[in-house]
Amino acid sequence: MISTTIKGSVIHTCYKNEAGEEITPTSYIYVELKSESDYNTLKTIAQNIGCRIIKQNKFMPLWYTLCTSLTIDKDPVEIANQIMETKLFTCACPAFEIKPLISYDPLVLNQWGLYNPEYEDIDVSASEAWNYATGWGITVAVIDTGIELTHEDLYDNLSPNSYDTSSSSSPSVVSDNGTSSHGTHCAGIIGASRNNNKGIAGIAPDVSLMSISVDFSSPDIEAQLADGINWACENYADILSCSWGGYIKSPIIEQAIDNALENGRCGMGCLIVCGAGNGWVGPPVIFPANYNEDVFAVGNIDRNGIWNLSSANGEELFISAPGTDILSTMVDNSYGEMSGTSMACPYVSGVVALMLELNPELSISEVHEIIARSAKKIGHLPYSTNKKYGSWNECYGYGLIDACEAVKNTPVKYY
Repeated sequence: MISTTIKGSVIHTCYKNEAGEEITPTSYIYVELKSESDYNTLKTIAQNIGCRIIKQNKFMPLWYTLCTSLTIDKDPVEIANQIMETKLFTCACPAFEIKPLISYDPLVLNQWGLYNPEYEDIDVSASEAWNYATGWGITVAVIDTGIELTHEDLYDNLSPNSYDTSSSSSPSVVSDNGTSSHGTHCAGIIGASRNNNKGIAGIAPDVSLMSISVDFSSPDIEAQLADGINWACENYADILSCSWGGYIKSPIIEQAIDNALENGRCGMGCLIVCGAGNGWVGPPVIFPANYNEDVFAVGNIDRNGIWNLSSANGEELFISAPGTDILSTMVDNSYGEMSGTSMACPYVSGVVALMLELNPELSISEVHEIIARSAKKIGHLPYSTNKKYGSWNECYGYGLIDACEAVKNTPVKYY
């Protein structure tokens, strides 16, 4: 151990590796059982020392991953030593941050929103955040044109629950005219598989993606969107990612949103993330992003950290995210770039999934506050307005969403 550093309200204990480089433990601990029968012993010990078991390794079933908080009295290294000193397990070791490599996905270095080598820190700090959470156990409903269910970079993370609002049957979203490209693109930003040696990586690469398919050319599109929101809520979606909107408010969609905010997540309320809208030279935030302060209204920045002039702004704007020239999954098992607040919205949905993995019982207001207070104050305009969660700007909201700081400042829920 070499030092402690204070960042915000979190104290981090730093160590040195064999090369003399400073390394920081994450909130994860890896434990190898001596036999399968030792699981209940591990469960008891984890509860006693304030950890939770989050998953079993699917390839090496004797290995389990535990999660602890960096804000408790003992850091993960001390906790791992405490577990090992029981002599009841083969191995107990802390996980440390690994920063240089984002993932083994061949196109990941083209995803500037995850890691931006050209403009330092103008990204969501994904690789650091993955040391703490990857979205495991959280379901994001992508209410859109549908997800290509057979895409090589998505099918491992697809929820078995999918819904086509225009049909009584399960959706068939692989279409000849490419109408599902938008939904597939949004889904990849959220939850494309990581380290599978294919394509890209999502911001929450272990999340469960629920495909809610709607027909935007239909005259009853408002009813379809309301059905999609209600169906996702009733089928246990944690987050609703909505990269769509209009300039006229819809009472039927408003009631569906109210239902999700009140009854989703077993009464804690679904987290609803919406693109703020696109137009010419900063249009106002559109519906449903402007409907309720509990809805995230997300703006679009480019790789320079500058507000995209087509991105909606104004009083209801909450946060900004990468939204210009965003590489993601497309139909026909392909990849391509798209731009707009439609692309910024799923970045925020993914970060919320990381937070909920660490604490599924976060309230809507707690998620808002953590994201707002941990945002990066980027851009060329002053944050001269003071709002509920700190300094704010009408073009950037509270700033650029920071996945790493958001998860670090999420209080971990123990089980």
